Amino acid sequence: QRYWVKFKLMEKSGAITGLQRQVRYPIVINGKRVGTYVADFTFYDNKKLRVLDAKGREIEAQKFRRKCAEACNDIEVEIVR
Repeated sequence: QRYWVKFKLMEKSGAITGLQRQVRYPIVINGKRVGTYVADFTFYDNKKLRVLDAKGREIEAQKFRRKCAEACNDIEVEIVR
């Protein structure tokens, strides 16, 4: 919740644009959809897409899913704590 409030204030001030939360990214391997990765927040910072995930602790399965989503969607997910 605190990140959403922070990012909403940043968007309101014009520091970022296009703020969204719970954005879904498909994981497609060999033409088959095998899963979905849900990023907590996305927004544009100086016209660069930023994809963020707020995590207290990340288990191996989550890390693997994140890496698959990054490879399949040409994104880089930033972890914020």
